[in-house]
Amino acid sequence: MSSPTQTEYTAIKSTVSSIQALQLALDVELRQFLHGHSMTPNDTSLWTNQFIDYLLDKNAEYRTRLTEKISRQARRLRRLIAPSIFNSKVEAMLQIVAEVAVEIAEIEQLFRHQHGSMTVVQRSFFNDLLTTVRQSYEACTTETLALRLRFEELRPALDFLGQPEDVLFRMLVLGPYSTRDAIRASIGGAMDDLATLHISREGIGRRATEIEYNVSIDWCGAGVTHPQLQEATETLNDLHAQISSQIRSQNVALLKLQAEAATANSSPHRLQEHRDAQWSLPDLITVATDYDSLSRYCSLLEEEQIRVSVRQANLRLSQGRSAPARN
Repeated sequence: MSSPTQTEYTAIKSTVSSIQALQLALDVELRQFLHGHSMTPNDTSLWTNQFIDYLLDKNAEYRTRLTEKISRQARRLRRLIAPSIFNSKVEAMLQIVAEVAVEIAEIEQLFRHQHGSMTVVQRSFFNDLLTTVRQSYEACTTETLALRLRFEELRPALDFLGQPEDVLFRMLVLGPYSTRDAIRASIGGAMDDLATLHISREGIGRRATEIEYNVSIDWCGAGVTHPQLQEATETLNDLHAQISSQIRSQNVALLKLQAEAATANSSPHRLQEHRDAQWSLPDLITVATDYDSLSRYCSLLEEEQIRVSVRQANLRLSQGRSAPARN
């Protein structure tokens, strides 16, 4: 045989190898998906029902985990200070902030009154002292207002979790995220595409293997003509194009199915009886933790030494005992 014919035969073997490699890669990806979603690899007719069963099972597991977590948060919340007490503490802190503002104004007035009788060093000392007090006051004001704002954001969820246990548990009886028919309508097209691609891919692989086998038999026997090689090459190139196009098609189908699986494992987001609520069910899982953090931070602010600092500044300014001595 001539060298060109040898080259054509080598090209045919290379194309078949490429087709087989693509088929293997796509099959591995598909089998991983099927295995991960409890589906039978060899019977495409079962795939849709098996996937729907998987989705509903996973959603049931999710709903159970969700309600258990929310119930634990409700029990935890009952061990924390009552929201009404917390609200009173925040209001008391705001009252203290308002009173401190008056005291700071009085200190500043006293400072201005004594300013002319002070040395440069004393003025600098008391100016720094007042600056520190103002900064402490501003920080306390900002933090207290932010505390109240965050508490108001949590209040609807706190009220919900604070209901009697029997009422709360009745409201946490959640139904499936969707019906079987609705799920079938959503994923049926993608599942059909996946099955069609799988069956078509098997046919492409068999056809490519047959072509390579027939060419090799002719090669070793009576010989193969250029027209035969050309026809085989064109057919294989077409098969290669078909299986290459499956990469995107299978990816699109899998993404659709995986998105549905993600939805089943994260829904419902809200109680059906409370669709207008501003908080979602997953939010309730952390509400007691957030409230506990607010409570502890509120206690820290209550221990803030701002009033002590203000009174010490007032005392120092009125008596002049802690100021640097005159030169």
